[in-house]
Amino acid sequence: MYGRPNQGFTLVEIFVAIAIIGIIMTLILVGVQSARESARRITCQNNLHQVGIAVANFTNTTRVFPSLLANRGTKQDAAFDHSAFLTILPELEVAITKRKSVYVMNDPKDRAPTVLRCPSANEFLGYRYCYGSGVQTLNKLDGILRIYKGLSPSEITDGLSNTALISERMSGNEQRKPVGIAILPGYLTDSGFSNDCTRLTTATSYVPDVGIDWRGVQPRDLVYSHFSLPNNTHWDCQAGFLHQLISARSYHSGGVTVLFADGHVGWMSANLDVSTWRAFGTVAGHEVLADNP
Repeated sequence: MYGRPNQGFTLVEIFVAIAIIGIIMTLILVGVQSARESARRITCQNNLHQVGIAVANFTNTTRVFPSLLANRGTKQDAAFDHSAFLTILPELEVAITKRKSVYVMNDPKDRAPTVLRCPSANEFLGYRYCYGSGVQTLNKLDGILRIYKGLSPSEITDGLSNTALISERMSGNEQRKPVGIAILPGYLTDSGFSNDCTRLTTATSYVPDVGIDWRGVQPRDLVYSHFSLPNNTHWDCQAGFLHQLISARSYHSGGVTVLFADGHVGWMSANLDVSTWRAFGTVAGHEVLADNP
């Protein structure tokens, strides 16, 4: 008489089952993370779309695009020193609870409005205005953001649809690249500054809390340049108030979201040709751009 067959599992079968479950869980986790990132990227695009509508309404009223400061008044007016982001809050239907003061961490009144923050980031400003294709923030500006009087649409001869207005930039208090900005000594030439910045391997001095002063006029918190490609691997740098190399950077892989001067929002790959990327950063370069995002 034969005994009953063994109804259990062998160790090999158990290990195979565990391996299969592990693979399935990994695939599910990757899918969930990808879906969350897609949702964050869509929210980021929607934020920039709302900002684009606000800028268009501001421009229709003032006949110029926002500037670094002096957007809504004269030197006798309290609104004279409104920053480029602060000045469009009425168009965004966001109440101004505080203007300029010492930043207080975790104070809701000091946080940038939700529409000005990337959902992948933190409470600091997640977007920046384009000041051009170079490394100066006071002179030689060839982008849409100017210091005092904003540019009129007619001055953007490259076409509004070919001119970048605002893009993403990582923010936070990480004192390392890609978030941190290295502080370099003063320079006599643009080439000396840009060469040293792009070749920098170790930075000993940093800008703290990048993007914290969204209400102010400090360029490092408000602007970016098309000198280097998005999400590049080198340091961003500042040398005094004159020289700054601040790149478009996002928490999304592969590129950044850009708001153009005509209000449309496009995805810009980090693998673009650098000359094409720089062309999008200028307002009067007369470049011929074959492909518009």
